[in-house]
Amino acid sequence: MGSAIMLTPKKISQRVYKTATLESVELPEKIYEYLKEERPKASEIELCERADKLLFQVKRELGALIDSKIRDGIVPRFNFSPHSENRLIPYTLFLSPKEKLPIRLQFRDEIYASLKGLTDLGFERLCLWLHERQGFVGGLTRKGRGKEGGIDFYATGMLDENIPLYKGLEIRVVGQARRKLRDGKVTKNEIKIFVNDYHDFLGGSSMAIRSHLIPKDFVKAVVEAKSPCIYVFLTNTIFNKGAKNKAESNKVILKNGEQITEYIVRFGEKDPWFKIDENGKFRFDKKSFLQFFNSKKKK
Repeated sequence: MGSAIMLTPKKISQRVYKTATLESVELPEKIYEYLKEERPKASEIELCERADKLLFQVKRELGALIDSKIRDGIVPRFNFSPHSENRLIPYTLFLSPKEKLPIRLQFRDEIYASLKGLTDLGFERLCLWLHERQGFVGGLTRKGRGKEGGIDFYATGMLDENIPLYKGLEIRVVGQARRKLRDGKVTKNEIKIFVNDYHDFLGGSSMAIRSHLIPKDFVKAVVEAKSPCIYVFLTNTIFNKGAKNKAESNKVILKNGEQITEYIVRFGEKDPWFKIDENGKFRFDKKSFLQFFNSKKKK
């Protein structure tokens, strides 16, 4: 039998809490891993026996640590799973969407500023993502750096029980996503061009359709369908008065950067850019946010 292993339950619990990721953690495996690191020459039997003896004490120390975080008003990184007494799961899984929202709202300024860090294609993906989060199905009208003829994304969806009078009615969405590097406003002329573009799109004569950038099934669902169609123009900044008047006269829905930010906060609770750091603080991870939408991988 080798000499005694000196890792204490308190040291193990602190290390688990500090170094574990936001994935679930199996405590027996984690304790064994730490013991193995400290004494690589110890036998497997010795390590397993020691891990079993430490398990109860480590859980007690972790429970006390979690309780102390809650008393201090800090969101703990983990809590024990209700389905397995030896498993830790992210604490945010215990919170309802209503409880998480006030925490996320404090990051609106950071999210708004991060919109400028998106590429043009990344912003288009974000705009499509906002629709997908509400149950729409659709796609972008370009591949890579290809030109789409003025329309950036399209989608179809059903009205739900929130509008009972028209529940089950299918609607189409045709959208433009305009990202601006500075604080420039979207102009009347930009809305005018979009209006011409969506008429071409629905008429089947747009570059996106002629170039076969849109799958045939979506051409049928979006272009050839007879269901109501919504035209939406989204930007990371704001619209000037002329743009608003032009949009109103042509029934174009406008969404500015502030509105988009609000939607990200409300629809993004399960996404990787909201995290709990090593100090137990809930935060917005700008790098993860930009990577998610700017990545060339299909989302």
